[in-house]
Amino acid sequence: MDPYGVGYTSQEVDPYHPSGSEKSTSSGSSGSSSYNPNAVVYSSNSESERKLNNIYSLEHDGNVHFTTQEEQEEAWSDLFVRGLKNIEDTDLSREITHWNELFQKILDLEESDERSKKLATIANDFVYCADTFGKIIISELHSPLEQKTIKPVNIGGVAGGLKFKIQDIIFKFVIDTEIREGVWMYGDNKRADGFAQKSANHEIKGLNHFMEISNGGLIRFPLMAIIDYRGYRLLAISQLPIDKTTIVYGSCDAGKTVHNSDPLISQEMERISKILNLRGHTVGLTQTFIYGPGDIEVHKGTDGRYYMIDFARIFPPEYPLVYQNQKDTIGREIFYQMLRPELVAKCDTPLSSDAFSGWQTSLFEEGLNRDVVRATNILHNEMIPTIIHNINMKPETDYSPSRHKVFEIMKILNIFHSMGINNRYIGSLASQITNKSIRELLLSEVVGRVWKRIIRSKLRRIMDITRRPSEEPYKVLIDEVFAMILKQEPEQIEFWSSMEKGSFKHIALQVYPRCLSQSDMNAEYDLRQCIDVKVVILRLRKFLNININESSLNQFLESNDYVLGIQDIVDVGSTVKYSCIVDYSHGSQLLTHTKDILRSSSTPNPLEVDRWISNTGEILNEAIRQMPRSFKVLLKLLQASHVKVSITNDHMKATRILIVGVVMHQMSVSNEMRSHPDIASLIGLIHLQLATIYLFHSDLDREFKEELVDAKKLLEVALEKDPNCLDEYILETLPLFTSQHSVVPVRHESYQKRKVHNLLTLVYMLNSSPSLQKPIQKYLNQIKQIDNFEILPHAESLFDCKQISKFFQNFQNQLESLSIQKLTISSLVRESLAKLSNLRILSVSDISPPSHKPEDTDPSLHLFFSSIFQGCPLISSLSITSNKLVNDHTFEGLHHHFSRLKYLELSKLPLLTDVTLTNIAPHLTNLQSLSLNNSKEYTDTAMTLLLRTISKTLETLHVDHLTLITDQICQVIIDCHPNISDLTLTNCIGFTTNATENIANKLSNLKIYDRVKISTPHTYKIFNLRTLETISIEQFNTTAFE
Repeated sequence: MDPYGVGYTSQEVDPYHPSGSEKSTSSGSSGSSSYNPNAVVYSSNSESERKLNNIYSLEHDGNVHFTTQEEQEEAWSDLFVRGLKNIEDTDLSREITHWNELFQKILDLEESDERSKKLATIANDFVYCADTFGKIIISELHSPLEQKTIKPVNIGGVAGGLKFKIQDIIFKFVIDTEIREGVWMYGDNKRADGFAQKSANHEIKGLNHFMEISNGGLIRFPLMAIIDYRGYRLLAISQLPIDKTTIVYGSCDAGKTVHNSDPLISQEMERISKILNLRGHTVGLTQTFIYGPGDIEVHKGTDGRYYMIDFARIFPPEYPLVYQNQKDTIGREIFYQMLRPELVAKCDTPLSSDAFSGWQTSLFEEGLNRDVVRATNILHNEMIPTIIHNINMKPETDYSPSRHKVFEIMKILNIFHSMGINNRYIGSLASQITNKSIRELLLSEVVGRVWKRIIRSKLRRIMDITRRPSEEPYKVLIDEVFAMILKQEPEQIEFWSSMEKGSFKHIALQVYPRCLSQSDMNAEYDLRQCIDVKVVILRLRKFLNININESSLNQFLESNDYVLGIQDIVDVGSTVKYSCIVDYSHGSQLLTHTKDILRSSSTPNPLEVDRWISNTGEILNEAIRQMPRSFKVLLKLLQASHVKVSITNDHMKATRILIVGVVMHQMSVSNEMRSHPDIASLIGLIHLQLATIYLFHSDLDREFKEELVDAKKLLEVALEKDPNCLDEYILETLPLFTSQHSVVPVRHESYQKRKVHNLLTLVYMLNSSPSLQKPIQKYLNQIKQIDNFEILPHAESLFDCKQISKFFQNFQNQLESLSIQKLTISSLVRESLAKLSNLRILSVSDISPPSHKPEDTDPSLHLFFSSIFQGCPLISSLSITSNKLVNDHTFEGLHHHFSRLKYLELSKLPLLTDVTLTNIAPHLTNLQSLSLNNSKEYTDTAMTLLLRTISKTLETLHVDHLTLITDQICQVIIDCHPNISDLTLTNCIGFTTNATENIANKLSNLKIYDRVKISTPHTYKIFNLRTLETISIEQFNTTAFE
């Protein structure tokens, strides 16, 4: 029997009885051999059915194309779509069988945008695959071996825990290991997986720093990720072409044999270690001299490359008895509580990675240990007290709303890290800080991290008990936690106030010793009074990847009494940590794309640019969080901040971004790198922009001068070393004209105005900086368009008429477009503007003569326009707006100059009358665009003469708020300008609807037509679903619920 056969007959048969070749020969049981329930046996032979005239009949369809069954089947397969690439033609189609080989080949490429793009792609793909497979491995942890999707493998290694391998990625559970009976690697006398997980964090940190310094050089590194899910942690590493026989440096057998057999690697390890300020020492039973920890491994792979693994103990341990002064002996915390690399780099002497451990077998072991003790004392007795003092000296600041508080927390933590202060001490810092606003931020962060620890342990316990993949138990747990944090019932108040075991304060002191002050530990004091619970929820959401319904989250953040519940929790996902190269490459790629948008368009969309650069900043901030002192990461982040400032209209926001950039530069860039031209030029421009804001938008004259001095020093240093170092940044700072841009319409955005103000500040600085004039001049020569030139009140004392005149002297033979507003036109300014011999576009708004009325006063601005017409013979576009001084006398004797104009705008000129329109009309023979707006003086007579005289090449006409003109003008437009394509007739009370509609009917070339529209109430109708009749809203309201 064919289970999917198709039976069909054209004969009239019982439609439910088999027919044709399947027709039964008897009604007995023998007929069962022909039974086919999946056969199509129904056929319509009824004449009435076949000739039924319905909406799909041919006479209705006409020439409609009928889709064949084959075409319908194709619609469910891989459709050909014109304009979309076939997957086979892209790199995405290539299966990655060896992550490492592809990764190393990309690293071998020259530094370029393409390299960054490829690095970002492979790194993100690796992280995604590691996360996907990691969640499967953890979810199936308690499944029987035969039921596991990904089965464990035996690939050796000293550390315990199951290992898995899939698609060239090796996974290992991060758990504590019993190194001998009764002794655990991290927990000493009991298993402590939490401490083992801390050690895994150090794997990423060590990898980041070695990879940054090596930079694709002699020593190579694997792709690596850490996956946290359901309370468990997996370490994922791309498989390398190494084994126990390929090791050339370090030890893979707990120090029984220590290798240092390759001179090239020995030299490279010494070089890198000196940069990290790590000291060489003898290690292991063989007393071999190496740099770094004894258990580090460098292999010469079977592919000929050198590979490094095991980075957890790159940096020296902290001496524990300084902070834990109640203890008498050093415990196993030396294997997971490390000094931060930023602190190690600041120490006067190099430090041993193996301090206090049995790995050291040097005769100078005590000296090596004392160096680390001194470094620990610097941390606790100098760094931490200094930062506490500095914070307490800061004024109280409201960092609201809660989302912004999270941003401030990340900034503070980055500062701590750049000073070498570990996260484990933020509780101790919070308890000693008296600045209430910052104390609230830090204590909220502490509370969030304590809850993270609690939740992860509970997640793991749920996983071990349920022993199955599930979502609901984890959502229930998060729901209970949210209730404990947010509700104000007696049970929650007691939990947050008590010091008893199991209370929050008791747990917090276990996780973060000394995190509470004496007043905090008052048993009557609800700790939530000094934190922001919304910040805690936001941090938990980030820590644990808790997916909360977006609308619920927004309502929670905007309300003071909304308690998030299980109905608001979508799921509890995994979190992934990975090497800095992932975020750095991705951020670099996005930054390049953002700059391409800025450079490819003369008028980029600020919203689009802001979206791209905001994403770039978020990703690069993640990278800098891992590597606070990374020069290349910091440079990219500062570049992103510079672009962000260049497109924001908010001066306060721009100021904050610029100040953060200066602080990051001071905190994170080493002294020897501060003079690097890339960073010095960028920070110099940041100081210049701060000076501009202080001058034009505040009364901070002293700060303006200080910022200008800093800008001058840095730019002099940078340009002396590299005269082209500003090429990368200048477009975002000045209103620069590039060869691929043409002069564009005036741009009124605030950020465009700020670029003009930056230019004013720069030219002012050049007057006192001869050494900068030559290298900067090439950028000034590219400026051909200046929009929104305005001297704001705060800057008037500095930019007087003399300074403005000197400013325009820099652009005499190059400026093509100029827009000025609210400018006092003195004789000096008038003469300097008249020398702009290449000027083609001029827009003036609200300009005036000097108020003190000197002898050469120009009350009607006649002298100004006379000078402009004579000195600027190329002007073809003129816009005069918002001026109560311009009148008919202004243009006396100048009417013939209007013959050169193609574009003319006269707007908000209350003293200009028909006289001027009548006089200029004969000369407007080349006009293509005309705008006449906001006048009570223009009549039908002058307008008719003007429109009949103007050449029929007029393409654009904008008429707005002309109160005296009538329908006569509409008929003139129809008669004289049949080719007009852009027409605006608005707010002219003399126009009737019939006249304006007649224009729409008669002018066939109109593409844009804006006119008065009479709005009428819209009658909404809906369908009666039973009768398909249309009923009104009123009918619906009365009948819908009957």
